[in-house]
Amino acid sequence: MSLLSTLLLAILQAITEWLPVSSEGQTLYVAVNFLGMTPWDTFRIVIMLHLGTSLSVFAKYRKEYVDALTKDKKMFNFLFFSTIGTAIVAVPLYFALKEIFLSVPASILTILIGIFLIVTGFLLRTSRNIVKFMKREDVTIKEALLAGIVQGFAILPGISRSGITTSYFLLRKYDKEESFNLSFLMSVPVVLGLFVLDIVTTADLTISLEIILAVLVTAIIGYFMIEFFLEIARKFSFSGVCFFFGGIMILLTFIQYAVT
Repeated sequence: MSLLSTLLLAILQAITEWLPVSSEGQTLYVAVNFLGMTPWDTFRIVIMLHLGTSLSVFAKYRKEYVDALTKDKKMFNFLFFSTIGTAIVAVPLYFALKEIFLSVPASILTILIGIFLIVTGFLLRTSRNIVKFMKREDVTIKEALLAGIVQGFAILPGISRSGITTSYFLLRKYDKEESFNLSFLMSVPVVLGLFVLDIVTTADLTISLEIILAVLVTAIIGYFMIEFFLEIARKFSFSGVCFFFGGIMILLTFIQYAVT
């Protein structure tokens, strides 16, 4: 993959990560349909690029992470049990996706991404009018575990991680701002774990200079854009956007199939 293509995916990841429109799904769609990449190679690159946005999240919430390791037992429990919950779902799905990406045609993958985007749209539409009244200290171990299980399904391309986790907290009647904060806080340990899982299971320790540069670009752009896009996400519901992109992906795939 060329440096230009890598940087394009890095910029796309840095922008779409903060919006509930599935950065993984958007990146996979562009890479497979416009850059000629294989689904599995793209999926592995997406994992790398998530390291960049995780660096942005860590920089923004560094105090919370430090407190969790030193004095905030409730935050530590939240991060620990949400990570466990995510692993329960995400690890089996990771191996299932590997088989799917290596055997399923790109057209089928595109349709799946579109379907999952529409599912995300329904979740966002359902949760957008929930009453707000709970605070972070109310997060129990059970809720952290369930939030992690919900987050685990975000490994599926088209399912927005921020979208479904924020929706979960909203449906549990957490404050919208708190829902965003908890959603992003719980992402960093999981991304690091998925990166390690990918390296160990593929036995591939080769990381090119292009990928390293892309991760850094994602982290830098992501850090400076995170608050801007979070502000947009706070004010607007992106359910319609998910419906639109999901429908377009499915429609274009059927048109392409009919033409060929």
